Amino acid sequence: HIYKLKIITIERTPIQELNYYSSYSKLFKNFIIKILIKLYYKYALIRIGNSNPVSRDLEKFCNCKVKTIIPYIKISKKNFKKFDKHQINLTWIGRVSPEKNINDLLKAINHLKEINFNLNIVSDMKVNLNNFKINKKIGKRINILKFGSLDLTKIYKKTDILISTSLYEGFPNVIAEAINYNCLIISAKNFGGVRQLIGNEDRGLYYISKDPHDLYKKIVYSIKNKNLVKKKIYKSKRNLVKLSRLNNNIYKDLFNKL
Repeated sequence: HIYKLKIITIERTPIQELNYYSSYSKLFKNFIIKILIKLYYKYALIRIGNSNPVSRDLEKFCNCKVKTIIPYIKISKKNFKKFDKHQINLTWIGRVSPEKNINDLLKAINHLKEINFNLNIVSDMKVNLNNFKINKKIGKRINILKFGSLDLTKIYKKTDILISTSLYEGFPNVIAEAINYNCLIISAKNFGGVRQLIGNEDRGLYYISKDPHDLYKKIVYSIKNKNLVKKKIYKSKRNLVKLSRLNNNIYKDLFNKL
């Protein structure tokens, strides 16, 4: 019977996602979703967010309690040396979609003429560098790689800085994986779980979203302050280990109690 139905909601992205739209139909759809959340989430048995920021913001929006369960995190006990070579390896991973906001990165690197760097862009779609008027010398330092055709573990091991330009994230698995391999994280200051991973810049760096020049400055800062950056990397890996201990069998225990 329907009255015996137990409803559990699981949120993978922040509620602020519904503030972004690319068309009037999307705006209308998001508006309806917001209304439904306000009306019906309070009747769910349990509401789950995949990071503390996601849960807190949803609680405020729907005025009801939200439990946080972060995704499974695989931890490597090995520490990988970073910032120990003359060339700095940058990496960006994601879909080429408006919310991933790769434009910030491609505009920022055009200013890195004095830096010896290599950039890996890993995506499921083709990235047309001609649309961004990339300097020819800069363009030679960019590798466009496709999902499924490579082992991401090898990319993480060689990466010094993982750059995230997303406008919003739930619990960013790519960032968690990069931290696991001792990469410095430079992220757009956005909504969602990034804050739980890199804190108030004590475990990484933020730049102002949609401000490529600020991203450029943060990249240069990290390269010129390697010792400080290495401390941030150490703290971020230690924090990741703590987070990984929080989610062991939580979902299993939760459903067993129903």
